[in-house]
Amino acid sequence: MDTLKKRLTDLGYQQGNALRIDYNIQVYNQGNRALRYFVGFGAGKAETTILTTIKNKSGKNIGNIKTNADLKIGFFGGNAEQIIENAAADVANEIWKSDLLKNNKK
Repeated sequence: MDTLKKRLTDLGYQQGNALRIDYNIQVYNQGNRALRYFVGFGAGKAETTILTTIKNKSGKNIGNIKTNADLKIGFFGGNAEQIIENAAADVANEIWKSDLLKNNKK
């Protein structure tokens, strides 16, 4: 959540309590760090699929964003938890591109 908040702020959105953002992690597979390190080429990849739902104060659904992220390689096989942070940044970028929260920009 901290990554999402920071990225949204960087994109010009203001923080407040007018919206609720819910995450539903639909897929999370840590993969195999050793395979990523020693074999590479996608072997042992970590992956996640997250459905983000944005609701207004009264609970009305404003929009949904589905993101997929994976980790195929990294320093010593990479840290699979990093894909969650990458997905949060992707959600912020998709919110900005879609202009879902145009009324919340500074």
